[in-house]
Amino acid sequence: MGTTVRCPYCVLGLEFRPMVAHVDGRYICNRCGHTTRPCDATYDCHCTRCVKLTFPGTMVSRDRVTAAVESKTPAATVWAPRKT
Repeated sequence: MGTTVRCPYCVLGLEFRPMVAHVDGRYICNRCGHTTRPCDATYDCHCTRCVKLTFPGTMVSRDRVTAAVESKTPAATVWAPRKT
């Protein structure tokens, strides 16, 4: 039996959470969305946590994105549901 690929960010009990294998060779964490491809050393994950680690301080807020889009297209209204 092969080794279990685990998410480096999510803990389940006393272990890191196992990731789900997909047909294309990726493994995806069903909790945080972290992805990995063990057979490809150059694969980059684009989950929120990996992006924050790669480019600290570059995460933009929804309000900044909305303002930027609306300034480019004043007739358009950008709608995004807010977390409560």
